[in-house]
Amino acid sequence: MALKWRGKEVERLLVKASIFAVNKVMSEASIHARNNHPWSNRTGILEGSIRPIVKAKQQGDRVVGVWGSADVNYAIFLELGTKFMDARPYLRPAADVTYPRLKKFIRSAYRRLGKKKAKRR
Repeated sequence: MALKWRGKEVERLLVKASIFAVNKVMSEASIHARNNHPWSNRTGILEGSIRPIVKAKQQGDRVVGVWGSADVNYAIFLELGTKFMDARPYLRPAADVTYPRLKKFIRSAYRRLGKKKAKRR
């Protein structure tokens, strides 16, 4: 009985699953940050700026994406604070809540993609 090596296929499925999972985590982190922040919302501008900024993609042997507050100059001051104002983090706490789910999302997407691939064979 011969073993058919499918390493490249497994790698492609894992990258696809990882891209899906990273996008999902960025989306959930954005929602969490918009809904759970320590400041009083007055205009909604900062809340509206929190989103995935660059969709997940493979970069070398990693899958990366970018999320956060886009195009709002004062967002960094709220997140990190200044010498005149204490930090009021909203992105880091959202990451702390949502990033641990990444493993589960990768596993789930990998299984789903693997089943689709098996049906096509």
